[in-house]
Amino acid sequence: MSSDHPGFPPPGNPNEPAGEPPYPAGTPAYGTPPPPADAPAYGAPTYGAPPYGPPAYQAPGYGTGYPPGTYPGPGVDPGSSDKSFIATWLLSYFLGVFGVDRFYLGKVGTGLAKLFTFGGCGIWWLVDLILVLAGAQKDKYGRRLAGYDQHKKLAWIITAVLVVVGGISSTASNAFNASTDDLGSSSASAAAPEEAPADAVASDGPVADEPAADEPASEQPVDEAPAAEEGTRENPYPIGTPVTVTGWDDSTWEITIGKPDLDGTDEVAAANQFNDPAPKGMVYAVVPVTATRVSGEAEAPWIGVSVEYVSAAGTTHTQSDTMSVAPDPSFNDINELYEGASGTGNVVIAIPEDDAGKGAWAVSATFGDDPVFVAGR
Repeated sequence: MSSDHPGFPPPGNPNEPAGEPPYPAGTPAYGTPPPPADAPAYGAPTYGAPPYGPPAYQAPGYGTGYPPGTYPGPGVDPGSSDKSFIATWLLSYFLGVFGVDRFYLGKVGTGLAKLFTFGGCGIWWLVDLILVLAGAQKDKYGRRLAGYDQHKKLAWIITAVLVVVGGISSTASNAFNASTDDLGSSSASAAAPEEAPADAVASDGPVADEPAADEPASEQPVDEAPAAEEGTRENPYPIGTPVTVTGWDDSTWEITIGKPDLDGTDEVAAANQFNDPAPKGMVYAVVPVTATRVSGEAEAPWIGVSVEYVSAAGTTHTQSDTMSVAPDPSFNDINELYEGASGTGNVVIAIPEDDAGKGAWAVSATFGDDPVFVAGR
């Protein structure tokens, strides 16, 4: 009887002796399919059994795998580069000082550093060239350059020839420059006459009679300074002389300054009630200007020509100094002129009252050459 449930038999198979297991050791559970004939007995150790399948991946840092982020990608042979040895060598020799060889290999960071340092002042350029020729230069994935084994000997030979030829050319150029300098100095020395010693001159024959001390020396004519070029501020053209001015586009105008009215203040005031009065110490000068279009596209003369007054003291006075409209006909009212056409109009400029007519009129093309000067009166 069970101690927990009085009156009931203990659990288990009533036909089996109490205290023994229901199945012998090593017997599979009921319903399990039978093992293969060559399988070890159930529960037997399986030492030396191979693992199931290859490892899912290779641990980073072991074997020949690429570091993270540098694998060249599918379809690329990890042992050879798609970058040409010949191209890298030529870029390194001729453009390496600008880092072009490293840009070509995909090494953008070091390429920029090489560019900004001009190839490390030449040292980096030389080191990279040697690395390329020695086969130690790799692309950004660490792969050898394609074609190195086939072309390395040719590259070494050509590089050596270029270095030798460059050295010979530099030496010859320096020698030629030195010989040219020596020849020039020798020619200058030969051309300079040697001065005879004073005592040799004194003892070499009779000396011509010297003029007496009381005789006046003959006066040598003094050369006068040449006159300034006509049309300059120092030597202006006379009033009424046609002058030619050239614009920035090589177009030309012929301008004639007529006789000005150097006290035209009342005339300007009558021309427009909104004209500014002449500033204190100034008067309005009214000057007629005739413009002829000699060459170039059609253009209004007030756009292509500038007329100013330069006083004797050197101050410049322009139309924009005051807000005033010129008496009719106004120079600013002339429309576009084609080649050969002319127009005449008045220009109004406020000039110093005590300098009226003492200065000069400066005529120039807009954005053109230096001005041409015409006398103030």
